[in-house]
Amino acid sequence: MTTSNHAEVTTATIRSGRMPGILDYPAPIIDVGKGRSWAAGVEKHCYGWWTVLWEPWGQHLTAFLKGPWGEGGTYRKGRTPRDLWPAVLEAHDQCRRLATAQAAPVVPPLLVDKLPDDLWKADA
Repeated sequence: MTTSNHAEVTTATIRSGRMPGILDYPAPIIDVGKGRSWAAGVEKHCYGWWTVLWEPWGQHLTAFLKGPWGEGGTYRKGRTPRDLWPAVLEAHDQCRRLATAQAAPVVPPLLVDKLPDDLWKADA
């Protein structure tokens, strides 16, 4: 199926008598090795403040903040490091402001605005 519309994919698949799976969507499948490599690369640039996981079935990265935050913590998702990084930066900046406002003994460090290009080579 070549449609990029999620609703069309779901409707057509259910009409066929089965639930939709990852192979029903047009986006290329990212192998587990590449996904894990991306996760490790992003995590390395977070200086221990984020745990980043590759979720092979969902075909996305999930980053969990380990710093001060409101109850329940925070996480961000993205299909590639390029998608994930802006969300991580925004949440990290909020975390820095919260830690500063609360006079926390440790304030998260600044993160780079852009990840190095070598992390994107497999993303092209």
